Amino acid sequence: MNPIKSYSNYHYANNFKSNIFIAESNNLSNLVSDKSQAVNKVLGYGVDENGFFTSDFNEKAGIPKDYKIYAKGLEEMKELYTHMDFLTMYVDIDIAKTVGNSYRVFSKIIEEKDLGGNFTQEDLQNIEDYRKDFWRGLKSGEIFLLNMGFLNKADFGAKVYKIENEEISKGGALMAFLRGGGFEIIEGKTTVLGKMAGIDKNIGKEELKEFQEFMNANRTQSAFMENPFGEVYDWDSIETFLSMQLFTKRAYQVDIKLGKQAENLSKEFQELMNKMDLSLEGFKKEYLDFKIRHDEFVKNLKEVEKAEGIDYDKSPAEESANSEEGEENGMKNNKEKKTFKPIQAESKSETYKEEINSNFWEQFVKIQREKGVDVLGLLERLSNKGLDIKA
Repeated sequence: MNPIKSYSNYHYANNFKSNIFIAESNNLSNLVSDKSQAVNKVLGYGVDENGFFTSDFNEKAGIPKDYKIYAKGLEEMKELYTHMDFLTMYVDIDIAKTVGNSYRVFSKIIEEKDLGGNFTQEDLQNIEDYRKDFWRGLKSGEIFLLNMGFLNKADFGAKVYKIENEEISKGGALMAFLRGGGFEIIEGKTTVLGKMAGIDKNIGKEELKEFQEFMNANRTQSAFMENPFGEVYDWDSIETFLSMQLFTKRAYQVDIKLGKQAENLSKEFQELMNKMDLSLEGFKKEYLDFKIRHDEFVKNLKEVEKAEGIDYDKSPAEESANSEEGEENGMKNNKEKKTFKPIQAESKSETYKEEINSNFWEQFVKIQREKGVDVLGLLERLSNKGLDIKA
């Protein structure tokens, strides 16, 4: 018997067993804790000492037990989507179903690894066809951050899901995928705005079409100038809201009481759009009552403005022509004439239009295009009508 060969075989066998043991230990550490080990509850599910959901969540979501999901990330996501000021789309979100939806799509794009394994860049290559720079976003952590302006922010786990040894955990990859998955993946009850946006799975295209026709025929008066070419566009909730911000600005410039009334009407419209469990039919009834009071306010505002020599219904071209005609006739006014100047939507809500970042608009525009609405065209029209959407 060769003692050197025997010694070599012995160490080889020991090293092989040791490597297997380490691999198995690492794989076990990638499994969710049993629900009996929960030290807290978040969104109704157990959470372990490291902040990850326990096995009861994975069972409810229908995802494998080696997908460890950071609880606070989903908690922030739910809070964001259900409290987005005038852009709130959801009343409530079923987090487990949402993660389950995300996993079903995710698992069709990538090849599943062995239980407890992690993903490499190569494993996730197919996702790059759907989400460019997916791996780069995982490296920087930016892919886990959702910023929709002002306080509308959520962190899906940027500090928790890290690339180590050129690998990312399965839970990290899934949460990053969910973060950019769009409204189609989310499962929940929608607000009126969510229904209008077409993200309510219980409302068909015909019902949405009939609702759009109703709103087209029952618009509130707008603060924006009429299209000089006579084009008529579909009623849009965001344009309506921004119009109310302009009315509020205008009203405060001439009369504090009118300004307060405008602010209250704008707030009422926002609350109406975000109402819980209100059907489109129910919205119509409440909206018609609101429209009567809003249009009466606009009528009173314009009367006060005209008494001050202000007429926002005139285009800049008309104002310029009137000014030139007055000079030609030698007309001199002791009081400086107030010329038309488009007002930007400032007040308390001015930051809404400034801070809606590209992530929201990418998703919103996609949905609106599927409905046949040209949102980018809408933004261009808002700019042409005097609203500086880039400010």
